[in-house]
Amino acid sequence: MENNEKKCIFFSSDSLIDLAIENAAKARGFEFIKVTYNNKVENESSLIERQNNFAISLKERNLEDLINSRLIYAPNLKVGTQYLNSKSDASLSSLLNPIAMSLAYSSLCKKASDNRIIFIGNVRGYDFVKIDIDKESDIEDSILSKLAIHTHNTQLDGSLVSTTKFLALNLAELDIKVNAAMFGPIADIDNEEIIEAYRKKSIAGIPINFNDISDSLDIFIDPLNSYMTGQVLKFDGGVSIW
Repeated sequence: MENNEKKCIFFSSDSLIDLAIENAAKARGFEFIKVTYNNKVENESSLIERQNNFAISLKERNLEDLINSRLIYAPNLKVGTQYLNSKSDASLSSLLNPIAMSLAYSSLCKKASDNRIIFIGNVRGYDFVKIDIDKESDIEDSILSKLAIHTHNTQLDGSLVSTTKFLALNLAELDIKVNAAMFGPIADIDNEEIIEAYRKKSIAGIPINFNDISDSLDIFIDPLNSYMTGQVLKFDGGVSIW
């Protein structure tokens, strides 16, 4: 493959932070390549089928023999009720898709080059009993129901944390670094009630914004940071300290 010295591949169906990820990649001089896939097919597929599906998507973009590439995967950043309506599908995909995607990517990478996998997760499903909420309000209309969605998202991200460490160990022999960045409530994405509830537990006192995301991802993309692998860094204004 020609001109592939600095590729940043963003593998997501429709991430809400793709602009910030693109900015972080371009700030380091990487060409940004967005790859999409069919979620419905993925949810009904086995691990091998998923891996083949990811591999086809990569090969269609002539990404064979990748050198010094960054693959970023944001599996469940959408805010909405779909995670409550299809928990089994979301849970299965949160575990199998990162593994399948990583296997497909690693099969295309050139050994001894600086290739990396970066997972994006949430620090938004904070246990709502730790946050001051009106417990007497209607559950269907209150912040509790919204927080339940985020709590479920965090359970999904628990599997992403384990997957990050598992893949870091297993892909080390291929010289592929695997790390994860997890973000707290995001301005202009999360519901204002959610942001206000977390604001009280945030040391920084403010939600993260797109520029913060871009700056945070910079450490994972930076060619000078070639030693870190198997790490999960949380960018949440200090909420996760409590």
